[in-house]
Amino acid sequence: MNVRLKIVKELAKFREKTSFYIKDYWGSENQIKNEIEIINELDKIVNLDNEMKYNETIIEWYERMLMLTKKLI
Repeated sequence: MNVRLKIVKELAKFREKTSFYIKDYWGSENQIKNEIEIINELDKIVNLDNEMKYNETIIEWYERMLMLTKKLI
């Protein structure tokens, strides 16, 4: 599965207005597993700075990764 699609699906799980929303998803075993999978796939992309900023939330990071990967993939 495309890493951008995985990011979109993860973002939807955090947003109440989507059909993918999962209450108490933050910090769950599935959330952590999916986050690690996404990070591993992003690590394979050349010239991508996927480090999280100091005061960035996971949602902000996912949104930034979507913007950055749009240019590189």
